[in-house]
Amino acid sequence: MRNALLASALVAVICAIAGTYVVLRGLSFIGD
Repeated sequence: MRNALLASALVAVICAIAGTYVVLRGLSFIGD
């Protein structure tokens, strides 16, 4: 159970970082 919780937390962090990166890339493309 602990491993599942750790894995879900890791996925959440990765998704947050990836989502922020995609949004920033999109804004930079719109800015150009």
